[in-house]
Amino acid sequence: MYQEQRLEKILELLEERKQLSAKEMVDYFKVSKDTIRRDFALLSQRQLVRRTHGGLLPLKQRTRPFLSRPQSESQQGKDCHGSKGPAIDPRWTSDLSRRFYLDDPACWLA
Repeated sequence: MYQEQRLEKILELLEERKQLSAKEMVDYFKVSKDTIRRDFALLSQRQLVRRTHGGLLPLKQRTRPFLSRPQSESQQGKDCHGSKGPAIDPRWTSDLSRRFYLDDPACWLA
């Protein structure tokens, strides 16, 4: 089987199963791990799939980064006690424990 034929079949299987592992594909196609890794890399490079450690996921299942997720108005800008706090710039990565009151045990499970 040629590489392009294998790539098409991988995409079909991914659509059916919603995830694929490299081991499954090695057994399915009877090819080496390196061949499947190259196929996975090529599909990822073409932005047709999302690579994971040892497998593939469809692009549709990609989760959005936390900071880009929409927040309801009731939760936006509130600390763990529900009071309105200062706006947090996502680039501020130092000093997060004081900004989010992590030293307060009442916030640990909030």
